[in-house]
Amino acid sequence: MLIKCDLHRVFSNHKLYISYVISLAILLRPLVEALTEGGGQYSFLYLQSIPFGLSDYTPFAAIFCVLPFADSFCEDYNSGYIHSILLRIGTKKYAFQRFLMTAFSGGVLMSLTVLTVLLFCYIAAEIPDTAETVVFMQNTLLYKKGLLLRWNGIFFIAYRVLFAFLFGCLWASVGFCISTIVVNRYVTFVAPFVLYQILWTLIENASFNPAYALRGDYASSSLCLVSYQLIQIIVCGIYSIYRIQRRLIQ
Repeated sequence: MLIKCDLHRVFSNHKLYISYVISLAILLRPLVEALTEGGGQYSFLYLQSIPFGLSDYTPFAAIFCVLPFADSFCEDYNSGYIHSILLRIGTKKYAFQRFLMTAFSGGVLMSLTVLTVLLFCYIAAEIPDTAETVVFMQNTLLYKKGLLLRWNGIFFIAYRVLFAFLFGCLWASVGFCISTIVVNRYVTFVAPFVLYQILWTLIENASFNPAYALRGDYASSSLCLVSYQLIQIIVCGIYSIYRIQRRLIQ
């Protein structure tokens, strides 16, 4: 019952749609400029490299993941609404379901954003991708595995959307975890962004840099990168549930 209510809260929340629209505006701006001013013919894989390589989105990606629902515990706790929920389902079930829906909200936001941009590029492409047009992506995992051109680029889209979903789940989970420590929505929104920037700077050239995790391009193994993010999501979930139980028992 709570999950059904939370789904309604997520998809009726204006913050989800504001995050989506702002994300698209940032990502599509350099792409539209390239298409209107370039005057050349571009392939799909070249076009998709423009928004994700030239836009200002990647440095701020984490903050968009937390906006839709990561402050849900703050809202419930500070308003007192949480007590009426706990009377019906209990603390442990509440904590688990609230975390699950928060992670899902971040994943949905990020995957929809990336999918929309990739489909835009796919439709706007004027020439097909060939072995010659994708040489600039030779350092990516899919190129090395020979999967970059599979299914005429559809495999690449699915791959990118998967990693976007995991990225969104992870950073929404981080935001939710922080909200159980400091029950303040502004801290919940800002702290993941600060942490993301610190990690990006400290491990700039590592394959598990959070910026690379969004695209999944430069990992040594896609399985390792998926496992790495899933483990972090699970850790955030376990700690969040523990923190909520302790806070509500006090």
